[in-house]
Amino acid sequence: MADLTEAVLCAPGIGCADLTGAIFGGADLTGAHLEGANLRKATFCSEFFMFPVGSTDEPKPETTCATLRGATLIDANFSGAELTGADLSGADLTNADLTQVHLSKANLSKANLTGANLTGADLTNTKLGGATLKGVRGLPPSLR
Repeated sequence: MADLTEAVLCAPGIGCADLTGAIFGGADLTGAHLEGANLRKATFCSEFFMFPVGSTDEPKPETTCATLRGATLIDANFSGAELTGADLSGADLTNADLTQVHLSKANLSKANLTGANLTGADLTNTKLGGATLKGVRGLPPSLR
């Protein structure tokens, strides 16, 4: 697992790496700076199989998700990304493009979603307690 805690993956004058389709399963991106990053169709959870030593039992699937607690993700493009179960608590997602994003079981507690676009996003069992939802587009009526 990669530890990208407080990594600066975007910088003024340099821009951001194109992270389209990147796989971040299990990565620690706590406090990372990804303003304006292109994360289209990126995967933030990975499934792997545990093979117990000496066991004849079927391997059990395990899922590990990225941690993006407190990350700065202003204007980031996540459209079509897989964020099921990811921890985005306290993240700044101001004006982020979250169209068609899979956010089921994700933790968005205390996240700033001001102006974000959630059109077509899967928010099944998503934690939104304390999240700032001012000006969010595409928010299902049940969450307004």
